[in-house]
Amino acid sequence: RLFSAGYLNETLFSSLGSSCLGLRNPECALQWTDRRLADDPVSEPAFLRRLDVRAALGHDPVELFRELAAHVIRFPHHRDALLLYWSSPSFRQTPLPDMKTLLDLNWGREAPAVFLLNREEHFLSASGGGFVLVTRWVRLNTPVAVEELGELELPSDALVLDVRTLKSDGTVYPPSATPQKSSFSLRNLEPGDIVLFSYLRVNPPIPGLPGRSWGTRFQFSHRAFPTVLAEWVLHAPRDLPLVLRPEGRLPGIQRSVDADGEHLKLQLWTGERQPTELRSARFVPPSIQVHAGFSEPDLYALFAEESPWPDWDSLELAQLARQLCPRQGATCVQDTARWVLRQIRDDRQLTRASHILQRRAGSRLHLLFSLLRHEGYHPRMLLARSSRTSDAPIAWPDPADFPIWLLEVPGFGFIDTRFSRLPPGRMVPAIGGSEAVVLSPTPTTIRLPPASPQSRTLMARASIAPDRSARFEIREFSSGFHAVQKLETFERLTAEALREQIQVDSLQRYFPGSRLLSLEWKRPPADREELTATYTFSAPSVCAPADGRNLELRRFPFPWNLRRRFGVFLPRTTDFLPNALPDTRLELTIEPPPGMRVEASPELKLETGFGRLHRRLVPGPGRSARLILEKSIRTEVVPVARWKAFSAFVQLLDEYETLPVVLVPVR
Repeated sequence: RLFSAGYLNETLFSSLGSSCLGLRNPECALQWTDRRLADDPVSEPAFLRRLDVRAALGHDPVELFRELAAHVIRFPHHRDALLLYWSSPSFRQTPLPDMKTLLDLNWGREAPAVFLLNREEHFLSASGGGFVLVTRWVRLNTPVAVEELGELELPSDALVLDVRTLKSDGTVYPPSATPQKSSFSLRNLEPGDIVLFSYLRVNPPIPGLPGRSWGTRFQFSHRAFPTVLAEWVLHAPRDLPLVLRPEGRLPGIQRSVDADGEHLKLQLWTGERQPTELRSARFVPPSIQVHAGFSEPDLYALFAEESPWPDWDSLELAQLARQLCPRQGATCVQDTARWVLRQIRDDRQLTRASHILQRRAGSRLHLLFSLLRHEGYHPRMLLARSSRTSDAPIAWPDPADFPIWLLEVPGFGFIDTRFSRLPPGRMVPAIGGSEAVVLSPTPTTIRLPPASPQSRTLMARASIAPDRSARFEIREFSSGFHAVQKLETFERLTAEALREQIQVDSLQRYFPGSRLLSLEWKRPPADREELTATYTFSAPSVCAPADGRNLELRRFPFPWNLRRRFGVFLPRTTDFLPNALPDTRLELTIEPPPGMRVEASPELKLETGFGRLHRRLVPGPGRSARLILEKSIRTEVVPVARWKAFSAFVQLLDEYETLPVVLVPVR
């Protein structure tokens, strides 16, 4: 009766198949399961039910496994089928390296732990997507490593195959796991043990792009622990066009072709950990990534999907655009951008312009894009990356490499919506001069303009008491991105929280035991990236005895301390990019205690290709003097070959800026 009424759907077929099984009639169950699978060929439950029924009917296990393998190859994102395929006795896993050979090398004994094996085996499908088998063997050398790795936490989407601990005498301990925990507790761990684990991760097909696969990048070295052997293996159909994206120094790839497809293998014996040096510039560790079936237009199409569509369905949007820009003029873009930056709380998860306007929260960039379109402009969306990430030309860009969204308005410039106080058109130091991808029907790459200048001026007065303590009065003027960062902090915190942050982060670092006495700051006009703050504080023991009755003033506001900040005492193997520090000028009026005066000192100049410093002591009225210190550093890559010269410059700059001012008795 249901058939005659036309009720033929997946639920009916499934129910009929279950009913047949309940009646112990597997032939009938197979008939309806076949009908269900024919109606919905991509249904994983229907396929697995059909496989179970055929096994119950006694079909050939080899043929069933062959059918399961074909399904996994066609639908690699079917997790249950993948686990069944991998756990089948008929599955032939690629042989793993000999553990004794890895242990005999005796590499990494001095480290807390060492990766004996870091291996990824990728399986690509002709229909798109695939899966990867991750295998890792970690030897624990110290109690610190035992404590840190006692709880093993795997990715949330991992299909766990094996987790165990191997003792030196060959004893194997399984872990303990509870449903309430996402991690595995490794039992009876001690130095010398080896933790072995493996798991599967699914790489689903990309919607709208059938036959394409985009794999994750495999790193051959680890940041924390050295690695003995890193292996990357790939299996793909022979007719699948592969594009390999290797980076860093890698050995040649081993290739082979058989009836199952093309097989690639890359081995790297390292014995070292990945360098983690401070602010490495354009450091490219050995790694590899593969994608299949993609053309360059396909990749740019993925980028173009990020571009917002014009949102014409909201009368509120159109009305707001008319209010902000009654007619196109010189200030329209600035006024519109400034309104968005001030009124909208940035949240990248919400991108529909009309909804953002209603909630006053969402993607500022998408709302600004729509408002400018209403006003008659033609903005373009860009995806940018940090200038420290890479400065090489973009080739086969990975969307994940470009996490920074920008907006370009032809005839005006670039707008960075991440910062509420950054004036439209200004470029922050982190992305100034780097390359970006323009999202358009035919995406292109462009070079961003250089970062806007930034500066800091400190007008200070130090009144030194007879007990060698001092009272400092400081008027600080900042401009550029340095002022933007401070403004956003000042506006975000309450008055009490702001006083506490300045006390802890600024004063205590340079003047231990100091106490903030007063703080005032002035909010600048809406179109200015500047900040003026006035504060006073007291500090004990700013002077130390020297040469009998003389005193030395040894603490000043606020030295850079580049030796510690840049780690210049350490050798480097990678290029270095200094922080973008603001050009700084300090004018400190020193009022010595009664009976003392400031002794004259020679003028100091330091000018190199890395930066400059100019220090001079100017006599003032009475017994006072004025210390004038100007310093700047160039934000340019320092090659490894010039690291020693840069270290010498930094040490000399630190010495000059902290050179004591001598106070002598009045005669």
